[in-house]
Amino acid sequence: MEQRALFLDQVQILRPEGHQVFFATPLCVGMSAKVAEQTIRALWSAGMLVYVHAVKDNGAALYEDGDDLTEFLASIDALANAQHQKRHRADRLKQNRQGDKEEG
Repeated sequence: MEQRALFLDQVQILRPEGHQVFFATPLCVGMSAKVAEQTIRALWSAGMLVYVHAVKDNGAALYEDGDDLTEFLASIDALANAQHQKRHRADRLKQNRQGDKEEG
């Protein structure tokens, strides 16, 4: 978060209008809808465009100031939840395997 804030501060100083910032996935923009929206709006305020390479099953998307972010931001919360569930299941599987080794 500290590096993100520093980057956004520098962008506001440089104001590279019309340039694009590339993000591989929606979660790279922010780990929550709130952080992602803050990031995008800060980039927009510097005149930049936001390119996200993989957005749901739709492929890439280029967002510019004024675009509706509702669906994009909702997808971030869904992806973050899926990541959390994936980690939780992996942790449970690991615990179960350790329990089996201790019993056996």
